[in-house]
Amino acid sequence: MKFKPKKFCCLLIRKVKKEEALTFTVAEHQILTANPGHLSVRSVRVETLLAMRHAKKFNRFHLCCLHKLLNVSWQDKVPDTEILEQSGMPSVFTLLQQTLLCWAGHVIRMSVERLPKRILYGELQSEARSQGGQVKIFKDTLKASMKDFSFDLTLWKALAQNRSAWCGPVIKGVKTYEQQRLQQSSVNSKDQTSSTKGPSQL
Repeated sequence: MKFKPKKFCCLLIRKVKKEEALTFTVAEHQILTANPGHLSVRSVRVETLLAMRHAKKFNRFHLCCLHKLLNVSWQDKVPDTEILEQSGMPSVFTLLQQTLLCWAGHVIRMSVERLPKRILYGELQSEARSQGGQVKIFKDTLKASMKDFSFDLTLWKALAQNRSAWCGPVIKGVKTYEQQRLQQSSVNSKDQTSSTKGPSQL
């Protein structure tokens, strides 16, 4: 049966709405005050199967869960960046990149005979590339994630051979990238607000 991310997200949201009466908030249960995010999308390990359009919907669902756990409604006008900072949880986009890098390190440590490693290093010999821009493949996305996490593209394979040495930079990269992303989002939000207001009329 083919996995359909869009249908999965719809079913997940529908199930949460059905069980809305059983949900609880941080304000009601102090045990979740430290880090409520562990009840959100971290429990669903399908990040690498999502396309960008599905990741955007899943990120919105992720933020809705955090709003519910923190007892914050849309009337409070709290920006998403502040919600992520309060919960201590990264966005779905950062979780996507983290899972991608962890999987890449796992594939590098595999033997040459394993199918995932053969596919990662495999190239088509008979087919020609189409004209114009090419569709991004796994390697392109992996390279972009490494640049975002400030990885050295020439040394990452040697670093990934040691699992403990690989997990440390990945976790550090998650924190650094998420902090930069939140700062950039705050700047863009302020610029958009100032441009919307426009010059004052005297």
